[in-house]
Amino acid sequence: MNAIKADPKWIDARVAQAEVLLSLLDGASAEAELDRSVQLGLGPAAVRHL
Repeated sequence: MNAIKADPKWIDARVAQAEVLLSLLDGASAEAELDRSVQLGLGPAAVRHL
């Protein structure tokens, strides 16, 4: 979370946050992070497995 606060456009931090949220069974928040990553320019295929 601190990494995202420091740089809200850091895609890798958002994907890592989504993975943590998935491990905590918070699918809705993970999906929001992944959606934001795609909006920032990440190809959807890169996170489709999540």
